[in-house]
Amino acid sequence: MLKGIVRKDGTLQPSHDALQEAAIFGNIDGIPLAVLAQMLDTREGNPSASTLASTTLRRVVLERLVDYYAPADNLLAMTRGSLIHRGLEGVPFPEGTRVMREVRLKMQLEKYKEVSLSGQIDAYYPEYRRLEDYKTAMRIPELLRYDHLVQLAVYYWLLKRNNYEVESVAINYIAWMEMAQVTLTEMLDGVIVPAILHPLFQDMEVFEDLIYERWVILKNGFDNNVVPPRIQCVSAYCRYCPLKWACDLIDAEGEVICPEDFEQL
Repeated sequence: MLKGIVRKDGTLQPSHDALQEAAIFGNIDGIPLAVLAQMLDTREGNPSASTLASTTLRRVVLERLVDYYAPADNLLAMTRGSLIHRGLEGVPFPEGTRVMREVRLKMQLEKYKEVSLSGQIDAYYPEYRRLEDYKTAMRIPELLRYDHLVQLAVYYWLLKRNNYEVESVAINYIAWMEMAQVTLTEMLDGVIVPAILHPLFQDMEVFEDLIYERWVILKNGFDNNVVPPRIQCVSAYCRYCPLKWACDLIDAEGEVICPEDFEQL
Protein backbone atom coordinates (compact mmCIF):
# COMPACT_ATOMS: atom_id res chain seq x y z
CA MET A 1 0.00 0.00 0.00
CA LEU A 2 1.11 3.58 -0.65
CA LYS A 3 2.86 4.79 2.50
CA GLY A 4 4.06 8.20 1.40
CA ILE A 5 6.02 10.13 -1.18
CA VAL A 6 9.55 10.19 -2.51
CA ARG A 7 10.75 13.76 -2.03
CA LYS A 8 12.73 15.53 -4.76
CA ASP A 9 15.91 14.97 -2.74
CA GLY A 10 15.22 11.21 -2.78
CA THR A 11 14.13 10.81 0.85
CA LEU A 12 11.05 8.75 1.72
CA GLN A 13 8.43 10.67 3.70
CA PRO A 14 5.41 8.92 5.32
CA SER A 15 1.98 10.26 4.38
CA HIS A 16 1.18 11.62 7.87
CA ASP A 17 4.44 13.59 8.03
CA ALA A 18 4.03 14.91 4.48
CA LEU A 19 0.48 16.10 5.12
CA GLN A 20 1.49 17.71 8.41
CA GLU A 21 4.38 19.55 6.78
CA ALA A 22 2.17 20.66 3.87
CA ALA A 23 -0.39 21.99 6.34
CA ILE A 24 2.29 24.10 8.03
CA PHE A 25 4.08 25.40 4.92
CA GLY A 26 1.26 25.19 2.37
CA ASN A 27 3.01 22.73 0.08
CA ILE A 28 5.48 19.86 -0.27
CA ASP A 29 7.96 20.29 -3.12
CA GLY A 30 5.48 22.72 -4.70
CA ILE A 31 2.45 20.45 -4.26
CA PRO A 32 -0.41 22.22 -2.41
CA LEU A 33 -1.94 20.50 0.60
CA ALA A 34 -5.31 19.78 -1.07
CA VAL A 35 -3.62 18.06 -4.04
CA LEU A 36 -1.30 16.11 -1.77
CA ALA A 37 -4.23 14.93 0.33
CA GLN A 38 -5.91 13.55 -2.81
CA MET A 39 -2.67 11.85 -3.89
CA LEU A 40 -2.29 10.05 -0.58
CA ASP A 41 -5.94 9.03 -0.21
CA THR A 42 -5.78 5.23 -0.39
CA ARG A 43 -8.69 2.86 0.19
CA GLU A 44 -8.84 -0.90 0.21
CA GLY A 45 -11.75 -3.10 -0.80
CA ASN A 46 -12.87 -5.73 -3.24
CA PRO A 47 -11.77 -5.39 -6.88
CA SER A 48 -13.49 -2.30 -8.31
CA ALA A 49 -14.62 -1.47 -11.83
CA SER A 50 -11.40 0.42 -12.54
CA THR A 51 -9.10 -2.30 -11.17
CA LEU A 52 -10.96 -5.05 -13.05
CA ALA A 53 -10.58 -3.01 -16.24
CA SER A 54 -6.87 -2.41 -15.70
CA THR A 55 -4.27 -3.71 -18.16
CA THR A 56 -1.66 -3.69 -15.37
CA LEU A 57 -2.95 -6.35 -12.97
CA ARG A 58 0.56 -7.20 -11.72
CA ARG A 59 1.01 -3.61 -10.61
CA VAL A 60 -2.49 -3.49 -9.07
CA VAL A 61 -1.67 -6.53 -6.93
CA LEU A 62 1.73 -5.17 -5.88
CA GLU A 63 0.15 -1.84 -4.94
CA ARG A 64 -2.08 -3.71 -2.49
CA LEU A 65 0.54 -6.09 -1.05
CA VAL A 66 3.77 -4.12 -0.80
CA ASP A 67 4.39 -0.97 1.23
CA TYR A 68 5.85 1.63 -1.12
CA TYR A 69 6.58 5.32 -1.60
CA ALA A 70 6.00 7.12 -4.90
CA PRO A 71 7.31 10.32 -6.47
CA ALA A 72 4.54 12.90 -6.62
CA ASP A 73 4.98 13.18 -10.40
CA ASN A 74 3.99 9.52 -10.75
CA LEU A 75 0.77 10.14 -8.81
CA LEU A 76 -0.15 13.35 -10.60
CA ALA A 77 -2.09 11.86 -13.54
CA MET A 78 -4.50 9.90 -11.34
CA THR A 79 -4.81 12.83 -8.94
CA ARG A 80 -5.65 15.24 -11.74
CA GLY A 81 -8.39 12.89 -12.91
CA SER A 82 -9.86 12.60 -9.41
CA LEU A 83 -9.86 16.37 -8.95
CA ILE A 84 -11.54 16.95 -12.32
CA HIS A 85 -14.20 14.38 -11.41
CA ARG A 86 -14.89 16.19 -8.15
CA GLY A 87 -15.10 19.51 -9.96
CA LEU A 88 -17.54 18.15 -12.54
CA GLU A 89 -19.81 16.84 -9.77
CA GLY A 90 -20.73 20.42 -8.89
CA VAL A 91 -21.35 21.72 -12.42
CA PRO A 92 -25.06 22.54 -12.85
CA PHE A 93 -26.82 21.09 -15.88
CA PRO A 94 -29.34 23.10 -17.95
CA GLU A 95 -32.79 23.21 -16.39
CA GLY A 96 -34.87 20.24 -17.45
CA THR A 97 -31.92 17.96 -18.21
CA ARG A 98 -32.27 14.67 -16.38
CA VAL A 99 -28.95 13.12 -15.43
CA MET A 100 -27.68 10.65 -12.82
CA ARG A 101 -24.20 11.65 -11.66
CA GLU A 102 -21.68 9.79 -9.49
CA VAL A 103 -24.25 7.10 -8.66
CA ARG A 104 -22.92 3.85 -7.16
CA LEU A 105 -24.66 0.68 -8.34
CA LYS A 106 -24.16 -3.00 -7.47
CA MET A 107 -24.79 -6.31 -9.20
CA GLN A 108 -23.95 -10.00 -8.96
CA LEU A 109 -22.69 -11.96 -11.95
CA GLU A 110 -25.19 -14.52 -13.17
CA LYS A 111 -22.66 -17.12 -14.31
CA TYR A 112 -20.27 -16.64 -11.38
CA LYS A 113 -22.47 -16.11 -8.35
CA GLU A 114 -19.53 -15.49 -6.00
CA VAL A 115 -18.60 -12.31 -7.85
CA SER A 116 -20.28 -9.04 -6.87
CA LEU A 117 -19.53 -5.87 -8.79
CA SER A 118 -19.96 -2.25 -7.86
CA GLY A 119 -19.09 0.93 -9.62
CA GLN A 120 -19.69 4.67 -9.51
CA ILE A 121 -21.11 5.92 -12.79
CA ASP A 122 -19.98 9.38 -13.91
CA ALA A 123 -23.08 10.29 -15.90
CA TYR A 124 -26.17 8.54 -17.22
CA TYR A 125 -28.92 10.36 -19.12
CA PRO A 126 -32.11 8.29 -18.64
CA GLU A 127 -34.12 10.29 -21.18
CA TYR A 128 -31.57 9.57 -23.92
CA ARG A 129 -30.36 6.21 -22.49
CA ARG A 130 -26.75 7.41 -22.78
CA LEU A 131 -23.88 6.37 -20.52
CA GLU A 132 -20.81 8.61 -20.26
CA ASP A 133 -17.53 8.42 -18.40
CA TYR A 134 -14.78 11.02 -17.98
CA LYS A 135 -11.06 10.34 -18.41
CA THR A 136 -8.01 12.55 -18.40
CA ALA A 137 -5.34 11.84 -21.02
CA MET A 138 -2.09 13.22 -22.39
CA ARG A 139 -3.57 13.00 -25.90
CA ILE A 140 -7.11 12.37 -27.11
CA PRO A 141 -7.35 8.89 -28.67
CA GLU A 142 -9.30 8.35 -31.88
CA LEU A 143 -10.77 5.12 -30.48
CA LEU A 144 -11.62 4.00 -26.96
CA ARG A 145 -8.72 2.43 -25.09
CA TYR A 146 -9.44 -1.20 -24.28
CA ASP A 147 -9.22 -0.76 -20.50
CA HIS A 148 -11.63 2.16 -20.74
CA LEU A 149 -13.93 0.03 -22.93
CA VAL A 150 -13.97 -2.69 -20.26
CA GLN A 151 -14.75 -0.17 -17.53
CA LEU A 152 -17.60 1.25 -19.60
CA ALA A 153 -18.90 -2.30 -20.06
CA VAL A 154 -18.95 -2.75 -16.27
CA TYR A 155 -21.05 0.41 -15.91
CA TYR A 156 -23.29 -0.69 -18.79
CA TRP A 157 -24.12 -4.01 -17.14
CA LEU A 158 -24.54 -2.35 -13.74
CA LEU A 159 -27.17 -0.10 -15.28
CA LYS A 160 -28.84 -2.94 -17.16
CA ARG A 161 -29.05 -5.16 -14.09
CA ASN A 162 -30.59 -2.26 -12.17
CA ASN A 163 -33.30 -1.80 -14.80
CA TYR A 164 -31.83 1.14 -16.71
CA GLU A 165 -31.70 0.93 -20.50
CA VAL A 166 -28.53 1.98 -22.36
CA GLU A 167 -28.45 2.64 -26.11
CA SER A 168 -25.15 4.52 -26.44
CA VAL A 169 -21.89 4.81 -24.53
CA ALA A 170 -19.08 7.35 -24.65
CA ILE A 171 -15.97 8.54 -22.87
CA ASN A 172 -15.28 12.24 -22.55
CA TYR A 173 -11.49 12.51 -22.77
CA ILE A 174 -9.96 15.63 -21.25
CA ALA A 175 -6.42 16.69 -22.19
CA TRP A 176 -4.58 19.87 -21.23
CA MET A 177 -5.60 21.88 -24.30
CA GLU A 178 -8.46 19.90 -25.77
CA MET A 179 -11.30 17.50 -25.08
CA ALA A 180 -13.46 15.19 -27.16
CA GLN A 181 -16.21 12.63 -26.75
CA VAL A 182 -15.13 9.25 -28.16
CA THR A 183 -17.73 6.61 -28.97
CA LEU A 184 -15.96 4.24 -31.39
CA THR A 185 -13.88 1.12 -30.87
CA GLU A 186 -12.06 -1.43 -33.04
CA MET A 187 -13.24 -5.02 -33.35
CA LEU A 188 -10.85 -7.99 -33.63
CA ASP A 189 -11.26 -7.97 -37.42
CA GLY A 190 -10.25 -4.31 -37.59
CA VAL A 191 -13.73 -2.96 -38.26
CA ILE A 192 -14.51 0.31 -36.47
CA VAL A 193 -17.93 0.33 -34.79
CA PRO A 194 -19.81 2.21 -32.06
CA ALA A 195 -18.60 0.79 -28.73
CA ILE A 196 -22.11 -0.35 -27.84
CA LEU A 197 -21.81 -2.99 -30.61
CA HIS A 198 -18.71 -4.59 -29.06
CA PRO A 199 -19.26 -8.13 -27.69
CA LEU A 200 -18.55 -6.87 -24.16
CA PHE A 201 -21.85 -4.99 -24.40
CA GLN A 202 -23.77 -7.35 -26.66
CA ASP A 203 -22.96 -10.67 -25.01
CA MET A 204 -23.27 -10.94 -21.23
CA GLU A 205 -21.33 -14.25 -21.16
CA VAL A 206 -18.34 -12.67 -22.94
CA PHE A 207 -18.39 -9.85 -20.40
CA GLU A 208 -18.75 -12.14 -17.37
CA ASP A 209 -15.99 -14.51 -18.53
CA LEU A 210 -13.53 -11.61 -18.87
CA ILE A 211 -14.50 -10.09 -15.52
CA TYR A 212 -14.26 -13.45 -13.75
CA GLU A 213 -10.81 -14.14 -15.20
CA ARG A 214 -9.54 -10.81 -13.89
CA TRP A 215 -11.40 -11.13 -10.59
CA VAL A 216 -9.66 -14.47 -9.90
CA ILE A 217 -6.24 -12.92 -10.57
CA LEU A 218 -6.91 -9.99 -8.25
CA LYS A 219 -8.51 -12.05 -5.48
CA ASN A 220 -5.58 -14.48 -5.52
CA GLY A 221 -3.28 -11.51 -5.27
CA PHE A 222 -5.14 -9.67 -2.53
CA ASP A 223 -6.02 -12.73 -0.43
CA ASN A 224 -3.17 -15.17 -1.09
CA ASN A 225 -0.22 -12.90 -1.98
CA VAL A 226 0.00 -14.35 -5.49
CA VAL A 227 1.71 -11.85 -7.81
CA PRO A 228 0.56 -12.48 -11.41
CA PRO A 229 3.03 -12.91 -14.28
CA ARG A 230 4.65 -9.90 -15.93
CA ILE A 231 2.54 -10.48 -19.03
CA GLN A 232 -0.35 -9.13 -16.92
CA CYS A 233 1.21 -5.67 -17.14
CA VAL A 234 2.28 -3.14 -19.78
CA SER A 235 6.05 -2.82 -20.07
CA ALA A 236 5.72 0.68 -21.54
CA TYR A 237 4.62 1.88 -18.09
CA CYS A 238 7.63 0.39 -16.26
CA ARG A 239 9.70 3.55 -16.20
CA TYR A 240 6.90 5.41 -14.44
CA CYS A 241 5.98 2.60 -12.05
CA PRO A 242 6.79 3.33 -8.37
CA LEU A 243 6.85 -0.43 -7.72
CA LYS A 244 9.39 -1.40 -10.38
CA TRP A 245 11.96 -2.05 -7.64
CA ALA A 246 9.66 -4.71 -6.13
CA CYS A 247 8.52 -6.12 -9.48
CA ASP A 248 12.14 -6.73 -10.49
CA LEU A 249 12.62 -8.96 -7.41
CA ILE A 250 9.71 -11.25 -8.37
CA ASP A 251 9.76 -14.02 -10.96
CA ALA A 252 8.50 -12.86 -14.37
CA GLU A 253 6.13 -15.83 -14.39
CA GLY A 254 4.62 -14.74 -11.08
CA GLU A 255 4.97 -16.22 -7.58
CA VAL A 256 3.65 -16.20 -4.04
CA ILE A 257 5.45 -13.54 -2.00
CA CYS A 258 5.83 -12.51 1.62
CA PRO A 259 5.07 -8.77 1.53
CA GLU A 260 7.07 -8.15 4.72
CA ASP A 261 10.25 -9.17 2.85
CA PHE A 262 10.03 -6.12 0.60
CA GLU A 263 11.59 -2.87 1.77
CA GLN A 264 12.05 0.18 -0.43
CA LEU A 265 15.44 1.82 -0.05
